Amino acid sequence: MVRVVILGASFGGISTAFELRQLLDADKVEIVLVDKTATFTAGFRKLWDLVGHGVKAEGTRTKASLEERLKVKVIQDEVTAIDAANKSVKLAKQDEPLKADYLVVALGSETRMDLVPGLQDHGEDMWAFRNLPKAVQKFQAFQGGALVVLVGTRHSLQSNIAYIFTWMSGLRNLLLNELPCRFVEGATALNDPIY
Repeated sequence: MVRVVILGASFGGISTAFELRQLLDADKVEIVLVDKTATFTAGFRKLWDLVGHGVKAEGTRTKASLEERLKVKVIQDEVTAIDAANKSVKLAKQDEPLKADYLVVALGSETRMDLVPGLQDHGEDMWAFRNLPKAVQKFQAFQGGALVVLVGTRHSLQSNIAYIFTWMSGLRNLLLNELPCRFVEGATALNDPIY
């Protein structure tokens, strides 16, 4: 049996597993999802939490539930090394490497606020769930003044999340009228063309 190993079970990994399962027979191709966390939460849920429209738990599902729905194997573990020459992956909790005929790396990204001078001191990263409580406090305490929604990449889920945040929080008109933001079909750009 052919084995496809997908490292990362968030948007990229789960959607890849879904698409592959639609195309490939479960009797011929084993799909293995590997992720260090047990749950997945839709990214926009953090914004609903931020503005009081819902809570994170409402949009959270266990990754183990994907086993039955997608006919995949889910391993909760941390990737410590990728050995491309031997077509294998080393996992923190496993003694033996996980072999793969095909490997998809979808481990996500980390926000690098330190790369923009002043952003770490004066900004909040609303992309990571771990930052949500602090962002909620600051948002609730906001009394007006300058506000900038900064999106670090074009054509991404982050762009859509920034748009949803501004719409849900009632700041869309403020941003359109007073800040150099442009909104097109749910995407946001700061002085950057939308293609």
